[in-house]
Amino acid sequence: MVHFIAYMSLRQFSVRTVKTYISALSTYHKLKGMADCTDHFLVHKLVAGMSKGNTDIRQPITLDLLSFQICRFGLKQYLNIHPAQAVSAFIHFDGSNLTRYQFQAVVKKALAFSGLPTNNYISHSFRIGAATSAAANGLGQQVIQKFGRWGSDAFKSYIRLPQISV
Repeated sequence: MVHFIAYMSLRQFSVRTVKTYISALSTYHKLKGMADCTDHFLVHKLVAGMSKGNTDIRQPITLDLLSFQICRFGLKQYLNIHPAQAVSAFIHFDGSNLTRYQFQAVVKKALAFSGLPTNNYISHSFRIGAATSAAANGLGQQVIQKFGRWGSDAFKSYIRLPQISV
């Protein structure tokens, strides 16, 4: 278990992901009647250690960033050839949806083309950007939580408003 947590830490898995995996392993062991190897002092300390100084480098993809990219990459031309009956915004020529991997690859290529650092943006950056834009425009926490389909206060970690130091 210690090696597995160390591996995830070295691969820069988020603490939340590590906790989810540990919880899944714990449940599996309990269902099989095995000893729970996740309920150990060292496991708890390793996870707690991962939490310290672990900063989220994901950047939001906001409307301002999209507006710049939309103008640059010709969204109007795309919409002219995009089928009106399509449910998703990003589809293949045959009408099938892009997979998450394909969507992420397109986002990374667009960001690289525009000179932005690709390692700080992922497909989840759209959720971060939506929450950030909503908060910056004065939407209430309950509205942000509802639109983002968050059932907890986790949405607060998605809001990336600039900190002003005095």
